[in-house]
Order: sequence, then C-alpha cells, then structure tokens
Amino acid sequence: MTTRTSHDVTATDVARRVWLAGLGAMTMAREQGEQLFATLTERGEELARAAEKKVPAMGAARGAADDAWKTVTTLVETQLNSGLHWIGVPTSDELAKLSRKVERLSASVDALKARR
Repeated sequence: MTTRTSHDVTATDVARRVWLAGLGAMTMAREQGEQLFATLTERGEELARAAEKKVPAMGAARGAADDAWKTVTTLVETQLNSGLHWIGVPTSDELAKLSRKVERLSASVDALKARR
C-alpha cells in the first residue's frame, strides 16, 4: 500500500481543481455583471434626484418613467438570462447543484482509492 503525501497530485485532483476554477469564473462573471447593473442604476437614480431639484415638474414624469424602467429592466433581465442559457451559461442554482454533485463524486473516488 502506498501512502500519498501532500506533494502527490493526481489527475483527478487536477481535473477537480480546474472544474472548480471554471465554476468560480462563471459565478464571478455573473456576480460582477449584476454588480455593474446595480451601480449603473444607482448612478441613474442620483442623476434623476439632482434633475428633480432643478426641474420641479420632473417629479410627476418620474412616476411614469419608473414604471417604464421597471418594464424595460424586466425585459432586459429576461432576455439576458435567456441568452446566457442559450449559449450554455448555467444559472447560480445549476452551478450549486453541479458543485454538490462534483463534491459527492470526489468523495466517492477518494473512498474507492482508500480501499485499494
């Protein structure tokens, strides 16, 4: 029976780490996209507040603009998610499920190795 040291790296270990790095990269891309969208929205709101101070009548128009913005935002999010799904980018839930499955498979492989 051979004993593994901390310096031994198997192909399974490398493949698992590459897979996890890929999952991490996909998650970061999704999170940073959402963060950018939130930042742009916040800056737009700041500009709208500043404009309302300069033009009092703008407050009434803002209600209609807010409704239109919500509609556009919903449409953009729906289309973006649809486009990402179409090109094969998994959702956060799909990534979490897949990550749990990889963990279980890795544990199974490790258990089988330990029997040898």
